[in-house]
Amino acid sequence: MDTEELLKEVGLLISRGGSRKKVLVVDEDEYVVKTLTTVLEAKGYAVVATCDGEECIEKVRTEKPDMVIVDNLLSERYDVIKTLRYKNRLENVSFLLLGETKKENTEN
Repeated sequence: MDTEELLKEVGLLISRGGSRKKVLVVDEDEYVVKTLTTVLEAKGYAVVATCDGEECIEKVRTEKPDMVIVDNLLSERYDVIKTLRYKNRLENVSFLLLGETKKENTEN
């Protein structure tokens, strides 16, 4: 993981509005969550973290972060972005997906 690139993306997305600089980190891998939390807190961000997709949805509702950094596969499994953006009217929350996306088979 390129932490410098991650911090650049987080800073860019959060700087677009009147931000409280609160970030929710979601990944099933506790090491990834701890690493990102440490790096982001060192740069002055308030971090809320979880390793659970369902808890992620609840924490977004209660904590109201400016950004959610979430593992792509976990996001897909729990339909995190669709659930939060459209069902809970949280269109202003930025999402940064970690990991690889599914590749569609383009061969016939």
